[in-house]
This record gives sequence, structure tokens and C-alpha cells, in this order.
Amino acid sequence: MPPIKIIDSHIHLWPASAANSAGHSWMTPDFILTKQHLLQEYYKASDPDSPTPDYEVQGVVYLETDRALLSPNGRSLSQWAAQPLEEIKFLRSMVEGEYGDRDTKTLLALIPCATMDQGRDVFEEWLELARETAGPKTWEKVRGFRFLFQAINDEYKFRNLVLSEGFLAILRSFRSEERDFAFEVGVSQHDGGVWQLETFAEVVEKVNEGVPREKQVTFILGKSSNLTFICLKGCG
Repeated sequence: MPPIKIIDSHIHLWPASAANSAGHSWMTPDFILTKQHLLQEYYKASDPDSPTPDYEVQGVVYLETDRALLSPNGRSLSQWAAQPLEEIKFLRSMVEGEYGDRDTKTLLALIPCATMDQGRDVFEEWLELARETAGPKTWEKVRGFRFLFQAINDEYKFRNLVLSEGFLAILRSFRSEERDFAFEVGVSQHDGGVWQLETFAEVVEKVNEGVPREKQVTFILGKSSNLTFICLKGCG
């Protein structure tokens, strides 16, 4: 029986240069993940050892890794979001062959982070910076963006952000004549509570209200704690 062909829809990678608290503020020296994670390591972990494997990884979808952000106060976007831009440079190096042809072919799609909490103008500025940093070959693989909410444990602050007109306007801009991006919702039912999911269901309804199904924004709930991957086109 031929092996089942699969696409790994959620992996995280970073080079040795980012395996520290300067690259990822959540890393500590003794943390098990504080080391490089490249596709070479992924191949070793995912390639079955048996002579007749029952599955074959056809490709992967890269998810942003929560790179460190500085305070925006008194800094330009390229300064306070320097690490997410470094992440895009890392992705570009893989796509453009620095790590070998296999990496280039294996990276099917990319979901970098986006500055979703600083208003529409900053978001548009971020898109332009990200596009320039990625270059055309890498940008073609960008299928959407992710923003992490799980650390916002105050329900009032959470609702005030995600249900604001500015935030909803950014999400609506994901689908237009020139754009077709998905949004990866970084909530955690385990850490934040079910109310985060319930609130974001309101967001999905508001963003896609009155929009034909084929033109609705796609929302992805990524696996975080006890969540599983699902895509939402709307709640109706």
C-alpha cells in the first residue's frame, strides 16, 4: 500500500541566531526549545525509519514563532518590529535556496506575524515592510498572518481590541481585489479561557456579515493547548 501523503500545517523554525531571549523573549537559557530548529532537524524527526513508511510529508506550512517585540514608543516600526523582520529574512533565505533545494520545495506556505493592535495605518506600513523584506519569491508563499492573543487574559481588554472598528477594518482588508489572506487566531482555551473563543466567534460574524461566502475572510484556529485546527468562513 502506498504511503499516505500529508502536509504538516503548523511548524515553527528558527536559526541558532534567534535561539535566545533577544530573538524570542519567551526563551530562557535552560528551556528545551532554546536551540536552533531548522528543516534539517524536522526531516530527521518526521522521516519514518521503516523501509515501508505509511506516510510521506509533502510539505509544510510555517507559522510565526512569537519573535521579541520592543515598545513602539519613540521607535520606528522597523526598529520595534526588528525581530519579526529578521524572521522574514530567515524565511527568505530558506525559500531562495540558502539551506538547499529540499527546504525551498518543502516550504509550501508561510504565515508570518502582523501588527494587528496598532491601527490600520501601522498594519499597512508593516505589510509594505514585510513585502520588501521578503522579496517576490518568498512573498508569493505568504498565505496569511497570525497575531497572538492568549496573553491577553483581561476580558475587557481583549474585547476592546478585537471588537474595535480599527481591528475589524484590518481583518476585512484581508480579502480584496488584490489580497487574499487568511488570519490565524492565536487564542488558547487552556490559558485564556473559553471566553476568548466565544468573543472571537463574534469577530468572525462581524467581519463576514453580509459578505458572499466565496469572498469571506478565512479564519484558522491553530493548535494551542487543547485546540485543533479548523477553518472558519463564517458562523452561518
